[in-house]
Amino acid sequence: MTTALAVPVTANGKAESAVKETKKILLKCKKVGSVAFLALLDHSNTLLSVIQISPAQRPFNRRTRSLLHMSAGLLKPTVVDEDTTHTKLRLRQQAHYYNKGARDLDPLEKGNAVRVQPWQVGKKEWQKGIVKNRLSERSYEIELPQGVLHRNIIFLRKTNEPLATTNVTQPGQCNKQQPQEPAEPVTETNELLSQSAVEMLTEVPATVPATPEKAPRRSQRVRRAPKYLEDYVST
Repeated sequence: MTTALAVPVTANGKAESAVKETKKILLKCKKVGSVAFLALLDHSNTLLSVIQISPAQRPFNRRTRSLLHMSAGLLKPTVVDEDTTHTKLRLRQQAHYYNKGARDLDPLEKGNAVRVQPWQVGKKEWQKGIVKNRLSERSYEIELPQGVLHRNIIFLRKTNEPLATTNVTQPGQCNKQQPQEPAEPVTETNELLSQSAVEMLTEVPATVPATPEKAPRRSQRVRRAPKYLEDYVST
């Protein structure tokens, strides 16, 4: 009795590392001393986590018999939607290559100083802000001079710049009254000085003489008439 090995196929119709997977199975079976054909049969009946379809179901539209006990309902043929399968496999392939260079970003804490990537067209400078609250695993609430903004962590960069200090009135200082300076007595000298200051402010400033306009610059290049006009007098 021969067993058929179903090869997993990608969205482009090419085998998805089938040769490498087969080699690994054969090498492991040879090292352990088990039957390679049974291992390949079990591999072809194993469901893929992304599409929940085994490699054998794609070409045969049903599971293949193995040494494991299986109900008759699982052996009935069912048509597999190839378009959906190709789409899921393509998404898995994209996620595989994306995760190769992806890394987890360090979480931010409340009160950290960050730089926010500009979201307005034409601006390139990253704006400084403060983490006000953490909304979810990747979403944060950032306090900016314009207001509060919700941004993803991929648009934030932690910085070691000092936080902007604001003059906040302490609660104990609200009840304390600052000593008031005694009012300066009004005298005739003060009145004269104030009247002279008002007159100086109300005086019409003298007209500034207009700067003479510069004459347009003329070219100093020597102009020579063409040779065919040497016998003529030009005006």
